[in-house]
Amino acid sequence: MNKIKNGSYFLKKSLKQYYYKPSLGFYRAVELSILNKYVCFERPVLDIGCGDGTFISLLTKDKISLGLDISRTAILKSKQTNVYNESICASATNLPIKDESFNTVFSNCAIEHIQNIQEVLFEINRVLKNGGQLIFTVPSENFDQFLFFYQFFRKIGFNRLAETYAATLDKRIHQIHKISPKKWEKKLNNSNMVLEKAYYYHPSKAMKLWDVLNIQPLRILSLIRFLPKFFIKKIVNIEFYIVSKLIDEATWNICTEGGGLLIIAKK
Repeated sequence: MNKIKNGSYFLKKSLKQYYYKPSLGFYRAVELSILNKYVCFERPVLDIGCGDGTFISLLTKDKISLGLDISRTAILKSKQTNVYNESICASATNLPIKDESFNTVFSNCAIEHIQNIQEVLFEINRVLKNGGQLIFTVPSENFDQFLFFYQFFRKIGFNRLAETYAATLDKRIHQIHKISPKKWEKKLNNSNMVLEKAYYYHPSKAMKLWDVLNIQPLRILSLIRFLPKFFIKKIVNIEFYIVSKLIDEATWNICTEGGGLLIIAKK
């Protein structure tokens, strides 16, 4: 892993990649900052739900042994970005990998999208070497209650609308699992793994900002991908300035309660 860098560094890097969707750029920046501070990959490394490799390339300059994703399009893109020694299209519930192949299995914001999570954990345990580590990020049980619009609707007495808003958001971003460290510990134990660390991140203030940035009208920013590069650079600078003014240093650190969870487990 590279040396520890501050949150602003990752915010700028992330917004450069996701300038067309600042909510994603901000969310990823927080994850990058937390992972940079609290985890260390022991090689070889398997990245489950790797996407096109953009996220891991922002986290480390070192090449990752194997990237895996269920999306064939994402895997084709990951091969072009040259982030992984190898990348394959496969399901995390049936890994085409030999037993005890990796010292680290990593997954960023992917496991929560998979219905049969216990099957995935069994497979991860199988491909991990003895003493190997599983590192993953997921939304926590606090995710809904920290959303700006969820809180707003409840505050004005529209509790049912608040629940509908959260459920609609889950459906839009294909989010299934939002559980506590205690429940993750039970699932890990059932898969013959031990929970070592559970860190909350994305405090309430940061989650509120993410929720506002995630509103549908702002999705029109996806159109700026077709604009000249000099214009995009100006957009990134504006996004960086606005987000930086609306957050504080606590955004880039672990917290006692947060909308996200970093789990570190051991086989």
